[in-house]
Amino acid sequence: MIDISSLLRQMTRLVKQIGENGFLALVNPYNTAKVMEFVKTLVSAITMLIGDRTYEVLPHLHDDDDNCISNEITISRATEIDVNLGEDDCQYILAHQKEIPVEFRGKVVFAFPAWKHPDASSESGIAYIGWINGKWILILDWMLRDRAGCVHFIRRVI
Repeated sequence: MIDISSLLRQMTRLVKQIGENGFLALVNPYNTAKVMEFVKTLVSAITMLIGDRTYEVLPHLHDDDDNCISNEITISRATEIDVNLGEDDCQYILAHQKEIPVEFRGKVVFAFPAWKHPDASSESGIAYIGWINGKWILILDWMLRDRAGCVHFIRRVI
């Protein structure tokens, strides 16, 4: 079920970000086919080659989420869709961080739900990688809220 107040907040934020003319172009019935094609590129998996490994990048939130889910739900969802990466992949990606596509900088946080890091401040603390101060860094037990859908799962393909 769609939460109308949440939908209105998200629409208001979108209008502020892309402007009124941009928003009107998105909702124009003549543009529906183009918008649907564009949306498919946003919600489908993106692949990235890091070192000798290929990863798929997948969205974290479901359509009915209000940008706020707990680490426990993150862990549950990761297990459901088999994206439960841990310390090995997290450290590998950090070691090869120059190969992470530039377009993800400051826009995407990668979750590693299988790595329950011992330095996390709670039992539900998991590892994340985020772009902070010009580099990708390890973040522990940080995400109790997904800031506007920036958290993404990754799945190793090869």
